[in-house]
Amino acid sequence: MHFHHQTDQSEENSIRGCQLVNISAIQKIIALHVWESDNLPLFKQSIGQSVVLRLLEVFVQDEVLSVKELTLSLPYSPSGIRLQLRMLENEGWIEILPSHDDQRVKVIQPSSGFSSILEGYALQCASLVENL
Repeated sequence: MHFHHQTDQSEENSIRGCQLVNISAIQKIIALHVWESDNLPLFKQSIGQSVVLRLLEVFVQDEVLSVKELTLSLPYSPSGIRLQLRMLENEGWIEILPSHDDQRVKVIQPSSGFSSILEGYALQCASLVENL
């Protein structure tokens, strides 16, 4: 279940500040990380890396993710995921707000700082994908 939220035009533009090509590159890099974790004999990723990659995936698709949806989508304990979210929120990377649809549900939104980093990440991903 995905909850929709209303954004003002400036917030939407900052999230979508990445060009469509760059968003595609981010999606390719995320797909590569998923493939690596499913197929290579690697130790599991850190909780922090998994949380950030999942948030990147959601934010570039302009979707909204609840805290509960995030905890159900990752193979880590809910308390470990909530700790990572609390750290991201305390450092100003994300905001955790009540959903407009149901005030009991908490949704995760990128801060303007996260959106700025997302643009730089998108450029790096595009550069890597283009150079392959």
